[in-house]
Amino acid sequence: MTPENYVPDADALINIHRHFPGELELLFQVAQRGRLLLVGGVYREIRRGTDRLGATVERWVQAGVMPVEVDRDETLRNASARIETAYGQAVRVGRHVYQGFWSSPAGRRAADAQLVAVAGVNRWTVASDDRVVRAA
Repeated sequence: MTPENYVPDADALINIHRHFPGELELLFQVAQRGRLLLVGGVYREIRRGTDRLGATVERWVQAGVMPVEVDRDETLRNASARIETAYGQAVRVGRHVYQGFWSSPAGRRAADAQLVAVAGVNRWTVASDDRVVRAA
């Protein structure tokens, strides 16, 4: 069985940090093996915080776990723009309609479309408990 590859959102990392802080070292090891991608927007969101998680993620970057910058890759940029357009205002799953990415406090600056684009293009699994991200 092939191990999974993950693209976590900021909330996933924040929740792991809060509830299972010792597991961040395991995630770092997973990231070093290339099985966890850190999206640039997620990295910046975490770094804006002043807690230990921001410092921890900064150490990851200093150790070589570089965030994926969507704007620097045409395929990712196009995928992110398409996803942003499709799911910015609303996400429809069957008969259910959910508020889209733009309804979050970050609005159009949210990294959700980037996260979904990076995971989709690479065929990786998004690690998120956000209903809209999972639905998209």
